[in-house]
Amino acid sequence: MYRLYAHKDGYPSVDILARADEEIAVGKPVYLRDFADKGTKLMIKPEKVERVLELISDGKEVKKLYNLHEARENCENQVKKLDPKIFDLANPKGYKVYITQRLYDDAEKVMEENNIWREIK
Repeated sequence: MYRLYAHKDGYPSVDILARADEEIAVGKPVYLRDFADKGTKLMIKPEKVERVLELISDGKEVKKLYNLHEARENCENQVKKLDPKIFDLANPKGYKVYITQRLYDDAEKVMEENNIWREIK
């Protein structure tokens, strides 16, 4: 999982999920999809890239899961990085998590391969 920044205000623009073999880098276009809204296609050229979470890489555990105290501390630290307007109860600013186009394509392929035709009777 990555957090991408494209604004000069210092707040992240979006969080994304990507395949392990994808290079997510500053200045390199990243093509994104919203899995819930299949018509949404976005592109971002991040000015800053931050890896938020990596538990497994190449099938090997690279980081242990947080214990309860560590999870709370990590959550509090991550919330502090977000634009406070997201938490405005009267008019909240949206903040989404997207997936990369390649991950989207992989998910679509798996779903299509496992989708069976059913007869209408």
